[in-house]
Amino acid sequence: MYNPSLREEPRDQPPTVVPSPSSLSIIDWLRQEGRLIEHPIEVPGVVLEEDIDDIDDLIGDDYADDFDSDDE
Repeated sequence: MYNPSLREEPRDQPPTVVPSPSSLSIIDWLRQEGRLIEHPIEVPGVVLEEDIDDIDDLIGDDYADDFDSDDE
């Protein structure tokens, strides 16, 4: 199995340390190393007036009355 993150080093030698480039962010470093796979994000569209009306129909008028009665 190929895994570029794993590598073998001799026990009697100090391990190599991954350099910390101060000019790159961790995201940029991951992109540069080929370890970040970006997936497109679908952003929902604008909420339509019909959608709001459908939600209002589901909630009903009793929901608003519950908050009004607590104020008294």
